[in-house]
Amino acid sequence: MYEDVAFVRAIQERPDDDTARLIYADWLEEQGDEANLARAEFLRADGELAGLAEEDEWREALEGRLRELAKGIDVAWRAAVSKAPIVKCDHQFDFQCPMQWDKLEPTEARSERFCGGCSQRVYYCATREEAIHHATCGNCVAVDARVVLQTGDLDTMIVAGMLADPSRPSWDRPAEEKGEKAPRRRRKKR
Repeated sequence: MYEDVAFVRAIQERPDDDTARLIYADWLEEQGDEANLARAEFLRADGELAGLAEEDEWREALEGRLRELAKGIDVAWRAAVSKAPIVKCDHQFDFQCPMQWDKLEPTEARSERFCGGCSQRVYYCATREEAIHHATCGNCVAVDARVVLQTGDLDTMIVAGMLADPSRPSWDRPAEEKGEKAPRRRRKKR
């Protein structure tokens, strides 16, 4: 079990280096049992999916395979190694957000990470309801491979601190909601 923890730590310490991920997958396969074989396949498929373009013809099939594999794998382990993209991060910045779960700073809670770029907590959501809840509260979320989101599920996002409400007068809505370009947030110079 110690090797398992060491592999996960290596993946978290070097999220851009897929070598640790692939070595861990090989080690899991060598263990020979079904649970470890599924985790090895999950690691490889998750890494492959992270590298695919949105319009890639294999994306849908690979997402389906990840959902199947995830059913038999502990959510805490998936959260520790996942390359899940960050969704509904509408913050505007002068720098590039990592936009990927594995590149965020781990916190004391396994299902939360910290984005140093926007100084926000990001929540790993294991259910559709959890993702909708966090998005509605204005949080950035990474959605577990098992979760299937429907179009519009996360569109109830709080924008600029206010709940998006089409019945609210346009003068009371944030610029993004009115279709205008939002002002970019800038860091104060010291």
